[in-house]
Order: sequence, then C-alpha cells, then structure tokens
Amino acid sequence: MSYKIRGFNKHLGTIEVAYAALGGTEHTQVPIPLDAQGLYIIGDALDTYIQNYATQGELQRRIAIQAGIVNESEIYQLVEPIAYPENISAPWTLNTSTGIMELNTHGQELHNVNPYDWKVEVRQLIQEVITDLANGNSN
Repeated sequence: MSYKIRGFNKHLGTIEVAYAALGGTEHTQVPIPLDAQGLYIIGDALDTYIQNYATQGELQRRIAIQAGIVNESEIYQLVEPIAYPENISAPWTLNTSTGIMELNTHGQELHNVNPYDWKVEVRQLIQEVITDLANGNSN
C-alpha cells in the first residue's frame, strides 16, 4: 500500500499519513508506537505499522465516505454545539462572504509556524480567550 507521511505532531506523537488508496489528499492521524527503549519505532517497523494501520475494510469505508453517505444529515442532527454564555463570544465566526471560519483571537497572535501543530496552539488560544472573557478582560 502506497502512502506519504505529510506531518508529525510531537505533542500527540502522531504522524499524518496520506494513503494513495484515498487519493493522497486525505490525511489519517496515525499514533506512532514506542519501542522497548521508549523511542518511536522507525524504519521497517514503522513502515509495517503504517501499512497495517489502515485495514482494507477501513480504506473501503473511507472511500465510501468520500463519495458521500446518503443519511449523513441524520448524524448532523445528533450534534449538540457548545453553548457560550451571553458575555462570551464563540472563539470563531463564519465569514459569510468567503465561507471560511475565522478565529477570534481578541488581540492575541498565533506564533506557531508549524502547520501540523496549529491545532494545539489554537486550542490553547481559545481556552485563554474564553478564560479572559469570563474574567471580564476583553482586549
């Protein structure tokens, strides 16, 4: 099975793998096992692990999902969005002209330049913004 490793998240100990069977554009988060010495497996051991991580059944499921599942709206109906208190705005807004979700940083800046670690920093920033707003600080 052909694949490319597209990223590494040192905070979670995962790699982002793009499997050719999925078109090479969808990334799968693969946790990297540790060996007996507490080091990440590498070489043939890592290759074998990545090859076996995505089973044929899972790949077929993902291919079907990419094509679209008829009853996905029933799953959306189960989602309960987070409710924010009136004095706290959601940490993101939808830019209706571009259709892109934008992060409300309330004057704080993102400093991480590694695109694969941005989720960790954004989570931390969101928590800081919520805490600031809850404490009455609205920079």
